[in-house]
Amino acid sequence: MNNTNYSILLSVKVYMLFARSRVVFLLLLVFSKSIQSKVPIVFHPNYDISFFGIENMHPFDTKKYGKIAAHLQNTCNILREDFYQPEKVSTADLQLVLTTRYLDSLSYSLTVAQVSEMPILRYVPNFLLQRNMLNSMKLATGGTVLGAQLAMQHGWAVNLSGGYHHAKSDNSEGFCFFADIPLAIKKLRAKILH
Repeated sequence: MNNTNYSILLSVKVYMLFARSRVVFLLLLVFSKSIQSKVPIVFHPNYDISFFGIENMHPFDTKKYGKIAAHLQNTCNILREDFYQPEKVSTADLQLVLTTRYLDSLSYSLTVAQVSEMPILRYVPNFLLQRNMLNSMKLATGGTVLGAQLAMQHGWAVNLSGGYHHAKSDNSEGFCFFADIPLAIKKLRAKILH
């Protein structure tokens, strides 16, 4: 197995919410596919971050999400339309778990550079950072919320992005801009209580 395939398989395993092994995951895929048209996998083509080649300066593979989706399509006979596509998370939803001060700070390129751990981004106009980077993160955050809802319905689900475990309510680091997991939990709790 070459490094790309190994990396893709490892990433799939990391992002599985409930299945613990590749065998269980593949069985769930086959079973889900046999009883419904969609499988509870969340993916959006705009998860991948492409930014004039700047993304290649970071050790984080910002295009791995599309690679994982392609691998699933090629090896598990999943069609692109079989994936659930998330909506971009709203500012109102983000405010459920993040401070207004922190969200406002993301309108400054310096903050985005610090969170992404890419100092050169401080020189990039913020509207480009919003369009080429933060919109992908907002989609992925919406994907985590959708994935949590799907897991409640199907007993398992996968969001091919998200898992921003370094995001905090008033600051962030490690390329993790939005606290997607606490948001998903908060939205599930609110839904259950109503």
